[in-house]
Amino acid sequence: MTSCDRDRIYAFVEDPLTSSPDIEIHLEECASCMELYGSLQELTLALSDPEAWSNEEPQLHDAIPTPSLDRLVGTSIRLREEGERGAALVARMAAEPLPQWHRTLRELAGVCTVGLARALLGEARSRIFTTPTEAVQIADLAIEVTENLDPNDYEAGVVHQARGLAWKDRANALRFTGQVQDALWSLDEAARQFSRQPVPDFDLATVDYVRATVLAETDHLEQAVNSARRASEVFMDYGDIRRQNHSLLAEANALGAMGRKREARETYMALLKPTQQMGDSVTLAMLFLNIANCSVDLEDGDTASIYFLQASALCDEMGLQTEAIRARWGLGRLLLSQGKCEEAVERLRRAERDYREKGMAGEAAIISLEMIEALAVLERFEEVQLRCRELIDRFTREGVSRRAIAALAFLREAAEARKATPVIVQHVRKYMERLPKDPELLFLPPPV
Repeated sequence: MTSCDRDRIYAFVEDPLTSSPDIEIHLEECASCMELYGSLQELTLALSDPEAWSNEEPQLHDAIPTPSLDRLVGTSIRLREEGERGAALVARMAAEPLPQWHRTLRELAGVCTVGLARALLGEARSRIFTTPTEAVQIADLAIEVTENLDPNDYEAGVVHQARGLAWKDRANALRFTGQVQDALWSLDEAARQFSRQPVPDFDLATVDYVRATVLAETDHLEQAVNSARRASEVFMDYGDIRRQNHSLLAEANALGAMGRKREARETYMALLKPTQQMGDSVTLAMLFLNIANCSVDLEDGDTASIYFLQASALCDEMGLQTEAIRARWGLGRLLLSQGKCEEAVERLRRAERDYREKGMAGEAAIISLEMIEALAVLERFEEVQLRCRELIDRFTREGVSRRAIAALAFLREAAEARKATPVIVQHVRKYMERLPKDPELLFLPPPV
């Protein structure tokens, strides 16, 4: 028997004679279980009193306060008040340029609280689908706030939970900017902070969930599946159906990245109805997108078209800007797969520009290569050369890997020789997609 086997303790309180004798031995050895047993006994005795079932209003002044309850109530009130003050301050700062926020906080003595950190993280989450680079910066500010807190000023675990939340939200925002390795490092730090709480399992499950979403964008896909499943089991135990569904979604994403597109699409489809019933429009938009993208890869154009259009409409309605761009990107991919290259170029051009404006250079580069593929099909080799030069210049300015630049230079030379076939473009694009996951990967020309 473990110290958290509550069902056996409940059974022992209800009927001590039918319980196994080893539970009494365990209670003598385990202080936490003995405390739970005592509390349950007191509750049972209270409920056996007929006055407990009277219709009269309870006499609150007769309640016997306990130090633990007083501390719990006091902490709850304090965090609520801190949160209200923090939200008001963040609302005022929202009118200022983001670089000014740090200076504003430094000028306000004693402003660092758990409530302020939570308010900052709320603001970061509100920007993750619109301006993810700003979400990262605000999460960094929340981390700085929590690092200035003394854990002894709060109840056990409160400050460490706030620090863990800040690092976890930073990782989630980094995922949207394509900074995978930094996101994984942030998740390690979040797990270290959460582990210092008295009961960390739920918060650690949220780390597993985000880790699964990040790992799905690397070559560690089996680990992504395992992380998603661990998170799903914990959320199911806690009865958190919404987070459980999100974990199933993350698992399906990893399966899709492994090439198991049909299996992934079946999972997405199964999640549609419960997600709609819960009114979770953000997750519903993601499901539409993922079903559509899987359908493109499965050469099911009709299904892809239907779900892309639904995703685009819902993303626009919800203000999910980065996901709306992903829907436009997906429609461009669909048109390219159907051989409608002129229309594909226009769709992809708009999505590439929008991603660049949001600072999401990795996604923009991949879209550029898909646009180049369409141009190669159309034999518009001068435009292929131009796009390659633009990418090389941009990558050089931004200090992107020389290996990526070498791959683009190869493609540009093929275009100059009017030999930039769609097969060659696809070879370069797949290499560029793998390079962030394996930075030491050498570029080799495709076999002749």
